[in-house]
Amino acid sequence: MLAFLPVVFDVKDRGFEENPRLRVLDFGLLPEVRDAIGAEDFSVGAWIGDDFRPSRLTIRGGDYTLDVKVDKLDYAGSLPPAAWQPPADAQPVRLPAAAIYEVFEKMLGKSAAPATP
Repeated sequence: MLAFLPVVFDVKDRGFEENPRLRVLDFGLLPEVRDAIGAEDFSVGAWIGDDFRPSRLTIRGGDYTLDVKVDKLDYAGSLPPAAWQPPADAQPVRLPAAAIYEVFEKMLGKSAAPATP
């Protein structure tokens, strides 16, 4: 799923802040995606430590701002095996590779098919 992030989000690297050292990223939905799904305009700022843990998140919308300071964040050492299994009633969908381009075309409202030589 992470492979789709650059297709859906516009990410801007604002560089580093010091004391403590934090990488600052701004991101939001690409305008084409936002318009296609009818989402409101918003942006997110993330301050990420050298240990790859977020220390602060700021979410800004038309008439609101939410600023979250993360004092402690623990990740599980591993997920239980059931986390990697689909629900019992799930029906897998197998799509040809060309279907991915159709999805991108619909999301972006333009041709995403690769050029042919």
